Parts: sequence; C-alpha cells; structure tokens
Amino acid sequence: MIAALALLLVQAPATATPPPRASAKAPVSAEALAFAEAYVPTEMTIRTGLDGFRKEVVREFAGQPVMLELEQRSPGAQAKLIDVTAATIEKVFREGMPGVHARVAALAAAGLSPEDLRAITRFLLSPAGQSIQQAFAANLDTSRMAEKGKTGAPFTVADMTAAIDVGASLRAISPKDIGEYARFASTPAGRRFQAMTPKLRTAITDETNKLVEVGMPAAVETMLMTMRSLAAPAEGK
Repeated sequence: MIAALALLLVQAPATATPPPRASAKAPVSAEALAFAEAYVPTEMTIRTGLDGFRKEVVREFAGQPVMLELEQRSPGAQAKLIDVTAATIEKVFREGMPGVHARVAALAAAGLSPEDLRAITRFLLSPAGQSIQQAFAANLDTSRMAEKGKTGAPFTVADMTAAIDVGASLRAISPKDIGEYARFASTPAGRRFQAMTPKLRTAITDETNKLVEVGMPAAVETMLMTMRSLAAPAEGK
C-alpha cells in the first residue's frame, strides 16, 4: 500500500483503466475491523506514501525540459504541481481505505478468532508494535518501486517486499522492541498471525492495485490541468 501510493505518477498509463466494480461486502466484526485499521493504519500509510510520491516525482521532473521551461515561466510551478496532484492522490486513497480495511478484516475474521484478533491488535498498537511499523515505513526504497511502475504492470507482493530495506529497518528498531516482538510471535495468537500474513499481504496488494487504477487517471488529469493553468498566463502575453 505505502509503496504503490508513492509511485502513481512515475509513469502515466497510455489509457486510463476503469475503476473496480463495487461489490457487496458482509459486515465484519468490531475485532476484525480494529485489527485491519491497526495493521494498515490510514494516516501512516498515506503520509509515508505521499512522502515517497513527492520524492520520486521530484526525481522524475529533474532535468526535464518541459518542467524547466514551466518553472522559468512561472516560478514555484513545480512545487504547486506536486502539491495539487498529491492532494488528488490523497483524496482517492483516503476514500478507498475503508474498502481496504473491510477486505483485510473479512480475511482476518475468516482465519483468526476474536481473541486472536484482540491480542494481535494490542501488540500492533503497543509502543513496540508502533515502533516496528514506523521503522519499516521509514525505510521504503521508492526508487525500486519506481522502476516497476514504469513497466505499467500491477504491483506484486514480491515488489512490495523488495522495496523495504529490511536491514535498515531492523537497525532502527531497539533491542527491547525486537524482544517484545519475539515474545508476541511465540504466542499462539502470534503464530497464527504469522501464518495468515502471506494471505493478508496478497489482499492488501490487490486492493492497492485497485486504488492505483482509480487514482492514476485522476492524478494525471489533475497534473495536466494544473500545468495548463500555470502555462496560460505566459501564453497570453
């Protein structure tokens, strides 16, 4: 989720893909939904993704003649372009997060008991759990995802995993927090959670690709309209 959000505009598709069809979803338990919201935290996901998006777009813009000309005509144009496009992306993903949470919650409820879900959620929201999530989010190599984004192919679980600098992430986690995770992972709930993780990651990746399908055309349209408006004063001289 975080990685794909960072890369929406590295390369626009030749044609816009239609948004995913809505499907009726059965209600999920409060325990499952709380788990999903802790496992895929909205604010951390969007904030980290947008930070990566900005970094990769700045890198992509660097040296492009059309962007250099636009900046000369309208100083500050690139920053404004990135800001308004990031706002469009944020809107799409913020509106889509409940759907991601519902998918994750339904899958978790099918494989984990309410007691397991409560125990896992407690760990995810604990200081150690938060520290671990933040460490991995902060060590996302968006340049690797950018290369995959240029192919136009959907992201895979392997792509998402490869984009995380595991070594740097582990170095950012204190020994105390690693010990807390080891203790949690050895519990029955922790072991069942680890067994579910591949399915959960697959579901999150699938939902991310759906949001990219919606967000890409919206972001590209915003970028093009903004570029047109920024260039208009110079054209009228």
